[in-house]
Amino acid sequence: MKIASKCNILNYQYPLWLIKYPVLIRLVFVLNYYVQLRKWTILSVWKKTLKTLPENFIAIDVGAGESQYLIPFCNRYPKAQFWAIDKQPQSVLFNKNYPCNNLYSEQADIEFEKIETKADVLLSVGVLQYIQKDVQALQNMHAALKKDATFLIYVPINGKQITGFFNWVSIRYPNYEHIHNRQRIYSETELIDKLKNTGFEPISKKYTYGFWGILSHEISTGLYLLLMHGNLLIKSMATLAIVLFIPINILCMVLDYTTPKKQGNGLLVTAKTIKET
Repeated sequence: MKIASKCNILNYQYPLWLIKYPVLIRLVFVLNYYVQLRKWTILSVWKKTLKTLPENFIAIDVGAGESQYLIPFCNRYPKAQFWAIDKQPQSVLFNKNYPCNNLYSEQADIEFEKIETKADVLLSVGVLQYIQKDVQALQNMHAALKKDATFLIYVPINGKQITGFFNWVSIRYPNYEHIHNRQRIYSETELIDKLKNTGFEPISKKYTYGFWGILSHEISTGLYLLLMHGNLLIKSMATLAIVLFIPINILCMVLDYTTPKKQGNGLLVTAKTIKET
C-alpha cells in the first residue's frame, strides 16, 4: 500500500496508524457520519435493502474506497459476501488487509472491466460523475447483477451553489472534484434516462442537499480546504471556525434530512434489473 510522507486522503494515501491498525477505520466511519449528509440517506436505504435479501446474499460496492458501506454490516450478516470493488490499488489492499472473513476486495475499473461476481445488490456512491464512458460503466454494473437484483446509485446532480465563499475557495485551492477530474454534473432527467437505457427500472428516489444541506456542505468543505491548503494563519483561523461551526453544521444537516424535498444537489435512486445482459 502506498504511504506518503504526508498523508493525503484525497489521493487515497493512508496514514501509518490506519495501515497498522485497520479496524480503527471505524472511527473514520463515525466521523464521516457527522460530516457527510449524503451518508444519512444512503445508510437508511442501504440498511432496509439488506434486510430484504436472503441470508447468503452477495453485495457489491463499486468505488468502495475504505468500505464504509460494507464493513459495518459484515458481522451482522455473517453468511453474506461483501465485495469491495475499486480501481485504486491502495483501497483494494486496505480492504484485503481488514480482518473480516466475508469481506472481499477486487481491483477493477468499472468503466472498462466487467465484474465476474453476480450480486443480489450493487451500490455505487459518488462514482459515475468521474467516469467518461458512463453508459459503459452502467452496463458493466448491470452485468454484475442477478436478474431482478437491486441497484442503489447515488450521484450529485444540478450543482447549485449558494455562497460566494465556497466558489472562491474551490477556485483558489485544489479540491476533490479537480483532483479526480469530474466529467459532468448530471441533471435528474439525464441520470434516469441513462439508467433506463442500460436495463434498469428506477423504482424510487430520494433527494439530499437541499438549501440547508448545500449551505452546510459549502461552509464546511470550504473551511476544510482552507485548513489543508492555507498558510499557518489561515490554517489556525480555519481550525477555530470548524470547531465553532460544528453545532451549526449538524443543525443544518438535521434540517435538510428532515425537510421534504422535491429536488436537491444529490439523488439516490433505487432500481431493479429488468433484462438480461
